[in-house]
Amino acid sequence: MDDTTLNKQIGTNIQKHRKIAKLSTTELGEIAGVSQSTISQIENGRATYIATVVRICKALNISLADVLPLNSVLDQASFVNLNDTRDLENITSLIELIDELTNKERKIVKDLLYSIINNR
Repeated sequence: MDDTTLNKQIGTNIQKHRKIAKLSTTELGEIAGVSQSTISQIENGRATYIATVVRICKALNISLADVLPLNSVLDQASFVNLNDTRDLENITSLIELIDELTNKERKIVKDLLYSIINNR
């Protein structure tokens, strides 16, 4: 799956969940803390930051896995196994936690991780 297809799939999934929630792009943008035009661009397949997608998912009360076409990706990648899927789920929850931190707290987490990695 190429990036363009992936972006379109994510946008389509976000739009589907937004409509299920009966929200306009403006309303979703306000809840997620992003502009209406950002919501519209994402729904139309434009690339965005993962943190923005996470905020949108939180606003819709869905997980990142609900908008990522993991099944399509997994079907096409024969080298992916069940452990990789669990890793993706773990990473998603970490991203959601990090998204809630202040910039100062994020820097502390980043510094801690680099320290652990460099001192193995």
